[in-house]
Amino acid sequence: MLFETPRIEQEWGSEKLFPMTATIVHDAQTYALARWDWTFFLTCIWRSITEDIGLEGSGIHPAWRAVDVRDRDQAPDAIADVTKYLNGKYVYDPTRPRLVVCYSKPHGSGPHLHIQAHRRTALKTAAA
Repeated sequence: MLFETPRIEQEWGSEKLFPMTATIVHDAQTYALARWDWTFFLTCIWRSITEDIGLEGSGIHPAWRAVDVRDRDQAPDAIADVTKYLNGKYVYDPTRPRLVVCYSKPHGSGPHLHIQAHRRTALKTAAA
């Protein structure tokens, strides 16, 4: 995995990072590398509301539970495939089945994956 800045690389190794978020990102990176030869470029870790606003972020996500990965040269098919893979494997919150662990949208500086976890996020087979 590559990192946009040294700060993001340091934050990736922080004990504050939600463990399930890290697990899902590692799973996605392994899948993307094997299937698409895609090495993730981690561009953002969503921090606590106070930290995020202090860094001019949106402040909308629970502390350290969401990340963004991007590759401007990656094919839309690869982005859609990794999104489908993650949402087929994990349930974000069984009490809110419409929410997902991964979504992708072509906005900001280009297409990216937004990967997020909830305290109840689990493998779908374990959640059933």
